[in-house]
Amino acid sequence: MVGWSKLPAGWRMALAMGLPYGLFMGLWGWWQFGSPVAGAMVALIGGVGFGLTMALLGGVAQVVSSSSGGTQAPTLGVRARGRLSVSSTPGEALRVARRILHEQGATEQQATADEVCVRTKATFWSWGEIVSVEAFADGPLTTVMVQSRPAMWTTLVDYGKNQANVDALVSALRTELAPAPVSAEERAAVEEVERLGQAAARSSVAQPQ
Repeated sequence: MVGWSKLPAGWRMALAMGLPYGLFMGLWGWWQFGSPVAGAMVALIGGVGFGLTMALLGGVAQVVSSSSGGTQAPTLGVRARGRLSVSSTPGEALRVARRILHEQGATEQQATADEVCVRTKATFWSWGEIVSVEAFADGPLTTVMVQSRPAMWTTLVDYGKNQANVDALVSALRTELAPAPVSAEERAAVEEVERLGQAAARSSVAQPQ
């Protein structure tokens, strides 16, 4: 749902938790006190109170889990992005990414000349994630963009699973597709571009989603 996904993460948590609880409490209040007005008041107080409480608890859980023990920038969002630069061609980078994802048990959803999209297996903590990899030429190197998001649009807390997907794939690609040796100046320039790209990606997912 496009409109739902545009709401800030905190609001999504509050509404998802508060609306059903408020409706239940409103019906209970109407039955208990015999008045729709009383039911509406109970629904409002119960829904707002429960929604805000659960949003606070869920938000804390998401921020703590997404920080990976303090090694990552914490975020309320459940989408993660990463990027790296390699010396391989875009096609080779996508072939390697596709193989790594298949070895991890992911199911392919879509594959084009520029992008590979898979769905990971469901676990105790997740219904699965959609991981996409895009590769394109960037001067003498190839830039690889990795994104991961929940397969279920209703997911509010992912316990850091999407960030873990991105980090694991970026690390594996960096190991298998290490950039060719270059001069110290060129290496410094590439690392600076990659650092700025990672910072921009972190900043974008840190914004409420």
